[in-house]
Amino acid sequence: MTSLFRYTAALVLLGVAPAFAADEDLDTPARGRAPAKERSIEDDIVREVERGYYLKSNVGSSIPVIERGGVLKPGTVLGFTVGQDFIDKEKFSAAWEVSFTQGIHNGRRYEDQAAYVDQGLQTTAQLIQGDIHTFGASAVVEASWYVTRRVGFGVRGGGGVVFAPLLMDPNGYQQRVVIDAWNSQDTTAHKAPHPLVQVGGTFEYYTKLSHFSLGVDADFQYAIGLAGGPAITGYMKYTF
Repeated sequence: MTSLFRYTAALVLLGVAPAFAADEDLDTPARGRAPAKERSIEDDIVREVERGYYLKSNVGSSIPVIERGGVLKPGTVLGFTVGQDFIDKEKFSAAWEVSFTQGIHNGRRYEDQAAYVDQGLQTTAQLIQGDIHTFGASAVVEASWYVTRRVGFGVRGGGGVVFAPLLMDPNGYQQRVVIDAWNSQDTTAHKAPHPLVQVGGTFEYYTKLSHFSLGVDADFQYAIGLAGGPAITGYMKYTF
């Protein structure tokens, strides 16, 4: 009888001990153990968008309408941008960015431009080599307002320089184009960089990947002494 009692008591103790261990609150400080690390609310927040330093890649089109609008056709524009959001709020952000761009435009054949000048359809100030390849650099300040956490609209403004280098051999250009075709009338389009001013708007959508966003920049750009018109480019942006 005594042996049976001892055996039953041992089984009861073995069952109760694990139960007490399972019910123990591991977050409650215990004798000989340091308190659990305190956590703040901010530790549990996962931010849906990232703002700060970023890189952008642009591709789109530029449409000349001023100065040489009738001489140059719409062309393709590529750009690379470095920037930073220096104001970061839930519904508003402001950023600076520096862009390097290049564009390709088809133009009237230089042989035909003299005839257009004679007919009064073009002035000598509009003379240009023909097809051109432009290179530019600009600095822009941008302010955006966000209608949702991921969607924003903004305004942009800035300036820079644009250069359209001569693509022909200089000696051949002087003889065949300026002297023979244009009756010794040269153009200033290829001689020096042209000051650039621009103003426009932007749209941005932050994807589910918080560092990546997509958008559209729509600007009116004027390279003084060369050409001006709207430039619309789509972009992909990565924010660090």
